[in-house]
Parts: sequence; C-alpha cells; structure tokens
Amino acid sequence: MGTDPVLNAEKCAIFIPTRGKKYTAQKFFKVTFTYNISTTKFIHRVIHMKRRQAIGSIAVTGLAGLGLFGGIEWHAWHKTPDFQFLETHQKTLLALAEIIIPTGDTPGAKNCGVDKFIIGMIRDCTDTRDANTFIDGLKNCVQYSYDTFGKNYEDCTTPQQVDILHRFERQGRVGTGLWGKVKNRYWGKSFFTTLKELTVVGYCTSEAGASQGLSYVAIPTAYHGCVAMAPGQRSWATR
Repeated sequence: MGTDPVLNAEKCAIFIPTRGKKYTAQKFFKVTFTYNISTTKFIHRVIHMKRRQAIGSIAVTGLAGLGLFGGIEWHAWHKTPDFQFLETHQKTLLALAEIIIPTGDTPGAKNCGVDKFIIGMIRDCTDTRDANTFIDGLKNCVQYSYDTFGKNYEDCTTPQQVDILHRFERQGRVGTGLWGKVKNRYWGKSFFTTLKELTVVGYCTSEAGASQGLSYVAIPTAYHGCVAMAPGQRSWATR
C-alpha cells in the first residue's frame, strides 16, 4: 500500500492509508497545512541548532589547529640544530653556492671556499631559530632533488640545479610592506635568502673573490671621495 493520499471521487474524501484515517478535502488541507508549518519550524530549529554547533566546532578546531601549529613551529625553531647534517652535505652547499656565483672568467663560489664559510657562519654565528630554518631548508632541498630527479643535488645537471634553486627562491619570497617586515621579524629569513646572502658575503670577503672577482687595491695611496668607474670595471672590493 502506498503512502500518498488517495482521493475518492464518489465520497469526495481523502484517505491517508498509512494512518488509517479519513478526512474531507477541506479538513485534509487544514491538517496538512498545520503539519507542514510545524515540520518547517522543527526543521528550522534543527538546522539552527546544527549551525551553531557547526560554528562552535569550527572555532574549536581552528583554535586547536593554531595551537598545534604554534607548538610545532616553536619546536622546529628551538630544537638542537642538526649541524652534523650540515657538515655531511658540504658538497650540496658548494653546488648551491656555485649556481649563485658560477665560475667564468673570474673565480666562482667553488674556488673561494664559500661552502666552509657558510657552515662556519651557521654553526658559530647564527641563533638557534635561524640555524634550524636554514638546516631544515637544506634538508627539504636534498629531499626535493631526490624526489624530482632521483639523485642528489650536486649530481644533477646545471639546468636541473637551477630549476630546484628557483623553486626555493619562489618559496622563500616574502610580501612587501608591513607583512614582509612582520614575517622577517618573527619567522626569520628563508633558507634561500640566507643561502644567497652568505654566498655573496663569503665570496666578496675571500682573497680570490676580492682580488679577482672584484676591483681591489691593497694599499691605496690617497683617499678619493668620488672615483669614476671605467666601462666594464668590476665593483670595488673595499668601501
């Protein structure tokens, strides 16, 4: 037996088989209308309650997620830096630095011992948070190289190395304005930013970089406040 009301034309009455009751057409519509209104109110109340519960659940979940994220970040920043990983991947650092300052008609980062300079600066002159950020970034670089090309970074071809470095360069960009300042202040510099800065400083302060990659005068005879640079001249090593 179906559940839909059945209209009896002879008696002009409506039968509701599931309830076993008989209503006239006028009474049926009145009952149906009242039932529909009550059902609508009930459904609205249930939806309203579920909406409040859902909003509450989202708020609680969001706060818990922020707390968990903050705890993970705090641990990542303040754990003991893995300097052993840094030292065992000296060849990777050397290959990264060489992509930033390659060897050409002047010495590159590889000829200036920049890898040793970077390790020394991270180990001895960098706080715990920034050291962990750099080492974790190096770990991500090593893993990404292996996952993408199936080999270590230093064993990749030059185009592959450039592609990997570009990825971490894009990943390490910060926004301009207030947000960029806040991110640098509280999250510190990215792996790529630190790598690039230490590579340039290590190169320019090395003997080969300063004397061959830059213009260098060991003993200037006099001070000249403004000196015109010749066409194609390299930047001065001293300021």
